Parts: sequence; structure tokens; C-alpha cells
Amino acid sequence: CLVPEIEIGDLVRVGESRKISKTKAFIVLDKVSRRDI
Repeated sequence: CLVPEIEIGDLVRVGESRKISKTKAFIVLDKVSRRDI
């Protein structure tokens, strides 16, 4: 899955602000990228 690093950084940043682990953030990112959103 090819996702711009900026989007990954933003997702991780949001995850950290919501006290969500980076692992969960990447799992969500993987699901989103599979749906091609």
C-alpha cells in the first residue's frame, strides 16, 4: 500500500493526541488504504 508519508505522520499525530497506540494507528491506516479512501 502506497501512502504519502505526510498522511502517515498526520494519522500518527492524531493517534498520539487521542492516546491511541501507534500500532492501532497503522492498523487503521492499513484498513483505510485497502478501501482505497
